Amino acid sequence: MAKSLKNINPVLTDLEITSLDAPERINWSSVSGQIISVMNIERGLFYTLIELLFRPGKAVRIHLFKNRKRLLNPIRFLALSTTLATLVTFHYFSISELSETINVSISSEQDELTPFNNDLMAIIGNRLIDMVKQFNNLSFFFLAPAGAIAAWFFCKKKVYCP
Repeated sequence: MAKSLKNINPVLTDLEITSLDAPERINWSSVSGQIISVMNIERGLFYTLIELLFRPGKAVRIHLFKNRKRLLNPIRFLALSTTLATLVTFHYFSISELSETINVSISSEQDELTPFNNDLMAIIGNRLIDMVKQFNNLSFFFLAPAGAIAAWFFCKKKVYCP
Protein backbone atom coordinates (compact mmCIF):
# COMPACT_ATOMS: atom_id res chain seq x y z
CA MET A 1 0.00 0.00 0.00
CA ALA A 2 2.81 2.41 0.86
CA LYS A 3 4.51 1.96 -2.50
CA SER A 4 1.30 2.59 -4.40
CA LEU A 5 0.66 5.80 -2.44
CA LYS A 6 4.22 6.96 -3.07
CA ASN A 7 3.74 6.37 -6.78
CA ILE A 8 0.53 8.44 -6.78
CA ASN A 9 1.89 11.35 -4.74
CA PRO A 10 5.68 11.39 -4.29
CA VAL A 11 5.47 14.40 -1.92
CA LEU A 12 3.97 12.29 0.91
CA THR A 13 6.37 11.40 3.69
CA ASP A 14 6.59 7.98 5.30
CA LEU A 15 4.79 9.24 8.43
CA GLU A 16 1.84 10.49 6.39
CA ILE A 17 1.67 7.20 4.50
CA THR A 18 1.58 5.14 7.72
CA SER A 19 -1.13 7.40 9.15
CA LEU A 20 -3.18 6.85 5.99
CA ASP A 21 -2.81 3.09 6.30
CA ALA A 22 -3.86 2.84 9.95
CA PRO A 23 -7.57 2.55 10.71
CA GLU A 24 -9.10 5.18 12.94
CA ARG A 25 -9.05 4.28 16.60
CA ILE A 26 -12.43 4.07 18.28
CA ASN A 27 -12.44 5.74 21.68
CA TRP A 28 -14.88 7.75 23.79
CA SER A 29 -14.02 11.08 22.17
CA SER A 30 -14.57 9.75 18.65
CA VAL A 31 -17.90 8.14 19.62
CA SER A 32 -19.13 11.29 21.37
CA GLY A 33 -17.98 13.38 18.40
CA GLN A 34 -19.95 11.18 16.03
CA ILE A 35 -23.07 11.41 18.20
CA ILE A 36 -22.75 15.19 18.40
CA SER A 37 -22.27 15.49 14.65
CA VAL A 38 -25.23 13.20 13.89
CA MET A 39 -27.53 15.27 16.10
CA ASN A 40 -25.92 18.48 14.78
CA ILE A 41 -25.57 19.99 18.25
CA GLU A 42 -21.91 20.91 18.15
CA ARG A 43 -22.48 24.56 17.41
CA GLY A 44 -24.64 25.87 20.23
CA LEU A 45 -25.53 23.38 22.96
CA PHE A 46 -23.62 24.98 25.82
CA TYR A 47 -24.41 28.50 24.62
CA THR A 48 -28.11 27.57 24.52
CA LEU A 49 -27.97 26.12 28.03
CA ILE A 50 -26.26 29.20 29.46
CA GLU A 51 -28.60 31.61 27.69
CA LEU A 52 -31.72 29.73 28.77
CA LEU A 53 -30.54 29.57 32.37
CA PHE A 54 -29.52 33.20 32.78
CA ARG A 55 -31.54 35.11 30.17
CA PRO A 56 -34.50 32.97 29.05
CA GLY A 57 -36.67 35.75 27.64
CA LYS A 58 -33.85 37.39 25.74
CA ALA A 59 -32.69 34.04 24.34
CA VAL A 60 -36.16 33.20 23.07
CA ARG A 61 -36.58 36.64 21.49
CA ILE A 62 -33.17 36.39 19.80
CA HIS A 63 -34.03 32.96 18.42
CA LEU A 64 -37.48 33.98 17.20
CA PHE A 65 -36.80 37.41 15.76
CA LYS A 66 -33.06 37.94 15.15
CA ASN A 67 -30.48 35.18 14.79
CA ARG A 68 -31.43 31.50 14.73
CA LYS A 69 -27.90 30.26 14.08
CA ARG A 70 -26.56 31.05 17.56
CA LEU A 71 -28.96 28.83 19.50
CA LEU A 72 -29.73 25.15 19.15
CA ASN A 73 -32.87 24.02 17.34
CA PRO A 74 -35.67 23.83 19.96
CA ILE A 75 -36.92 20.39 18.86
CA ARG A 76 -33.43 18.90 19.08
CA PHE A 77 -32.93 20.58 22.44
CA LEU A 78 -36.26 19.18 23.69
CA ALA A 79 -35.36 15.66 22.51
CA LEU A 80 -31.91 15.85 24.09
CA SER A 81 -33.14 17.28 27.39
CA THR A 82 -35.95 14.70 27.56
CA THR A 83 -33.49 11.89 27.02
CA LEU A 84 -31.11 13.24 29.65
CA ALA A 85 -33.95 13.82 32.14
CA THR A 86 -35.17 10.25 31.66
CA LEU A 87 -31.65 8.90 32.08
CA VAL A 88 -31.09 10.88 35.28
CA THR A 89 -34.50 9.87 36.63
CA PHE A 90 -33.89 6.17 36.10
CA HIS A 91 -30.31 6.31 37.31
CA TYR A 92 -30.65 8.36 40.49
CA PHE A 93 -34.26 7.81 41.56
CA SER A 94 -35.93 4.51 42.26
CA ILE A 95 -39.08 4.23 40.18
CA SER A 96 -40.49 1.50 42.44
CA GLU A 97 -40.29 3.79 45.49
CA LEU A 98 -41.93 6.57 43.54
CA SER A 99 -44.77 4.32 42.38
CA GLU A 100 -45.31 3.02 45.94
CA THR A 101 -45.53 6.61 47.18
CA ILE A 102 -48.05 7.45 44.48
CA ASN A 103 -50.09 4.32 45.23
CA VAL A 104 -50.15 5.13 48.96
CA SER A 105 -51.29 8.70 48.29
CA ILE A 106 -53.97 7.47 45.89
CA SER A 107 -55.23 4.87 48.38
CA SER A 108 -55.39 7.48 51.16
CA GLU A 109 -57.33 9.82 48.88
CA GLN A 110 -59.67 7.01 47.83
CA ASP A 111 -60.97 6.65 51.38
CA GLU A 112 -62.27 10.23 51.30
CA LEU A 113 -64.14 9.85 47.99
CA THR A 114 -67.67 8.64 47.51
CA PRO A 115 -68.08 4.97 46.52
CA PHE A 116 -69.09 5.81 42.95
CA ASN A 117 -66.07 8.06 42.35
CA ASN A 118 -63.78 5.75 44.29
CA ASP A 119 -63.80 2.98 41.69
CA LEU A 120 -63.59 5.34 38.75
CA MET A 121 -60.73 7.34 40.23
CA ALA A 122 -58.84 4.19 41.17
CA ILE A 123 -59.12 2.80 37.64
CA ILE A 124 -58.07 6.09 36.04
CA GLY A 125 -55.23 6.61 38.52
CA ASN A 126 -53.85 3.10 38.06
CA ARG A 127 -54.01 3.36 34.27
CA LEU A 128 -52.23 6.72 34.32
CA ILE A 129 -49.52 5.38 36.61
CA ASP A 130 -49.03 2.34 34.37
CA MET A 131 -48.79 4.55 31.29
CA VAL A 132 -46.22 6.83 32.92
CA LYS A 133 -44.18 3.80 33.99
CA GLN A 134 -44.24 2.26 30.52
CA PHE A 135 -43.71 5.42 28.50
CA ASN A 136 -41.64 7.58 30.83
CA ASN A 137 -39.68 9.33 28.08
CA LEU A 138 -42.82 10.10 26.08
CA SER A 139 -44.54 11.53 29.13
CA PHE A 140 -41.55 13.85 29.67
CA PHE A 141 -41.63 14.78 25.99
CA PHE A 142 -45.33 15.67 26.02
CA LEU A 143 -45.28 17.36 29.41
CA ALA A 144 -42.55 19.79 28.35
CA PRO A 145 -44.89 21.86 26.12
CA ALA A 146 -47.51 21.76 28.89
CA GLY A 147 -44.90 23.17 31.26
CA ALA A 148 -44.03 25.85 28.73
CA ILE A 149 -47.68 26.86 28.40
CA ALA A 150 -48.03 26.94 32.19
CA ALA A 151 -44.89 29.08 32.50
CA TRP A 152 -46.23 31.42 29.83
CA PHE A 153 -49.55 31.69 31.65
CA PHE A 154 -47.97 32.49 35.00
CA CYS A 155 -45.29 34.82 33.60
CA LYS A 156 -47.19 36.59 30.84
CA LYS A 157 -47.00 39.94 32.63
CA LYS A 158 -43.29 39.56 33.30
CA VAL A 159 -40.46 40.59 30.97
CA TYR A 160 -39.46 36.98 30.18
CA CYS A 161 -42.31 36.14 27.82
CA PRO A 162 -42.63 37.96 24.47
